[in-house]
Amino acid sequence: MEDGAKIWAGIAASLVIIFSGVGLVMATDLPMAWFWTVFVIGLAVMFLPFLTLKGDWVTLQADHIEIRAPMAKLDIPYSSITTVDCVQDFDVGLRVMGYGGLKRGSGDFSNKTLGGYTLAGDTRIRNMVVVRYSVKGRDRYAAFNLVDEATTLSAYQSIRVASEAGSLEVDPSRREAAERSHRSHKRMIAAVVGIAIVATVIVLAISMTAGHVDVSADDDSVTIDATMLHEDIPYDSITSVELREDMDYGFRVGGLGNSKFLSGNFENDEFGRYHLAVHRDVGTCIVVHHSGGVTVFNLGDEGSTESLYLEISERVPTVTSAWM
Repeated sequence: MEDGAKIWAGIAASLVIIFSGVGLVMATDLPMAWFWTVFVIGLAVMFLPFLTLKGDWVTLQADHIEIRAPMAKLDIPYSSITTVDCVQDFDVGLRVMGYGGLKRGSGDFSNKTLGGYTLAGDTRIRNMVVVRYSVKGRDRYAAFNLVDEATTLSAYQSIRVASEAGSLEVDPSRREAAERSHRSHKRMIAAVVGIAIVATVIVLAISMTAGHVDVSADDDSVTIDATMLHEDIPYDSITSVELREDMDYGFRVGGLGNSKFLSGNFENDEFGRYHLAVHRDVGTCIVVHHSGGVTVFNLGDEGSTESLYLEISERVPTVTSAWM
């Protein structure tokens, strides 16, 4: 697989992993720690192809040098080349903007000899082709090599001939192979875009309705089990409990917010930062003030919410209860 295809495949796989993680967290009871694990794995998959790049970034076309590397896209007509050299042990200098691995780099670089230039090369290969070319009357530089020293030297010799003649005689089979490669890259890009769009649509569709809010009261505590929120509130930590209607929930700090549920960390003017787990179509909610802060929740209908409020109030008779 060519370098460009590897990179796009890594991006596609990363998007699928990350979007799948988002969808599963939204639709199931998986903890956020699981999502962050999947997110890190997805990022690792995205960057993994860079460790296997072999350097097929430079193609000698009939009338120009084509460079397609990470963060570097450049076409240099042979007719614009003023000098070309093959340098050994080339000093790449400093990266200005682009990709820089342990041995391989591409993008905008700068060194003491050339100043600013475009790099697409591997320092493990001693030979580096350095081209000076003219763009609108200004001299610019590019440095690159291919998969090994012999191939790089052969490319240098071909470029010398082409820069004098203005063109390069390209073997038809090589031209066809390059065209197939370009078509393959375009298909790969289209596939990545398609996967990203489909994954985004799926995640959005799931997130608009997915989630759950379950609340139960046992002999010792109230337990809230909701998407992105799990909390256990002992009765002896409760200082007051209220039944509220049409409460202003404020805004979400972190958690779930869709057409059916609100859950996670929220903030409003009354409580500041607090925990919320409610069904949006139920106007009544229970507000519990406890030693750990404020938690607001309800059940799937008005009657069940009011019954749960009464049950909690009976279990903590020493606190102030209010029906508002």
